[in-house]
Amino acid sequence: MVTTTTTDTMRLTERDEQILRQHFGRFRITTIEALQQVYWSDCTTDAVKKWSQRMRAGQYLHDGDLGNGRQVFYPTHKTVTLSGLPRRIARPPKGYDLARLYGVLSFCCLGPVKHEKIASTEFEQRFKILCEKSLDQSLYYADTDFQDAHFPPQKRIGYLLVDAGARVRQVLARFGHVISLRLQNSLWHQWIERGRFIVTVVTADPDKQRRLREALAAVHQPVPFRVEVRLDLRDVVPLRIAHAPQRQDNQ
Repeated sequence: MVTTTTTDTMRLTERDEQILRQHFGRFRITTIEALQQVYWSDCTTDAVKKWSQRMRAGQYLHDGDLGNGRQVFYPTHKTVTLSGLPRRIARPPKGYDLARLYGVLSFCCLGPVKHEKIASTEFEQRFKILCEKSLDQSLYYADTDFQDAHFPPQKRIGYLLVDAGARVRQVLARFGHVISLRLQNSLWHQWIERGRFIVTVVTADPDKQRRLREALAAVHQPVPFRVEVRLDLRDVVPLRIAHAPQRQDNQ
């Protein structure tokens, strides 16, 4: 992304460009809290708010309602054009898409352990042999902290499955679908056999976390799994919301 002057006098700094290109390229959306954790961990939220105001004034960011009085930010067409990002990410996400995106953002940036989200373009470069058109490549992260006596410690490709209010059996079905699609690919099959793939379910409901863990543990799984609670996801998708639509590979 080339440093650019707007029609006014605003000029993007190298840090501005990094956030607009990398952060939104990975997450598509963000919040004040997420930006502070990733880029302003030694500052108050006032510094982040000033940055977001400057970006909106320069027409680099749009903002929307995340729920419970919180804002969500996503890039404008101007930003995706300058950054070389897919034009689709300039569309305001709503409903299940917003919940899925926020669940990923919250797990990676706002939890007790930070996780590296892998953008689609990064995945294509780093794991080209595992790329397949029928599989969603926007939901991967680098898992380095998983611990379980049944699996040796190692770095893994993690897949994020966000529960947007579905019933337990529906989440379990999607979990199985994510795995079965990859087992049909010989290269993914080898990767899974070596224990280098993990599926992480993100839910807003602690009781559902318990039930999902029990159900997944009761059936021998070919991959390690995690079930993580992010209570802030409740602001985005209240538990009364109907289950997410069935799509190819949790898109």
